[in-house]
Amino acid sequence: MTSAGFAVSLHKGLSLTVGGALEVNVQLRIGSDVQTVEIRGEPAAIDTTTATLSGVVNENTVHELPLNARDWTALATLEPGVVTIRTQPALTITNNRPIRGLGTQLTVGGNRPTQNNYRVDGVSINDYSNGAPGSVLGVDLGVDAIQEFSVITSNAEADYGKSSGGIINAVTKFALKLLW
Repeated sequence: MTSAGFAVSLHKGLSLTVGGALEVNVQLRIGSDVQTVEIRGEPAAIDTTTATLSGVVNENTVHELPLNARDWTALATLEPGVVTIRTQPALTITNNRPIRGLGTQLTVGGNRPTQNNYRVDGVSINDYSNGAPGSVLGVDLGVDAIQEFSVITSNAEADYGKSSGGIINAVTKFALKLLW
């Protein structure tokens, strides 16, 4: 966006990931049409816009790492504080596993698996018992549909709500195409 009498300001190398926030302070300075301000360099390693602790599993990791059943939620264990819980078989009469959801059971920061919130394109996809999403085979939407996802392990902002555990926040390839 430009206007006569103001200097042009150009910011390069900025990256925004799923569930992230980016703060860029821009000052409107008086200048001529031929003056350009260009900022080069890496963004700060510490996110000063939020107290949230999270990590992003990018597109290359989602598509290149081998996965059993191609369940992208299993990659959340790459983040610190996220562990898969081994449970009983899903479909037996003698246990309560179906009550805990049929997807990959994750504990985030020591919280119970039913305290996590799974979101795809901003919509919560937890199952009927607030457990991990998944079919009767225990798998979720395949890795071919997921662009990237973030795992918020602590201090989630109020935007997320509905959860005292972790937030697994994914963006599909289709949603990104709609934005561009």
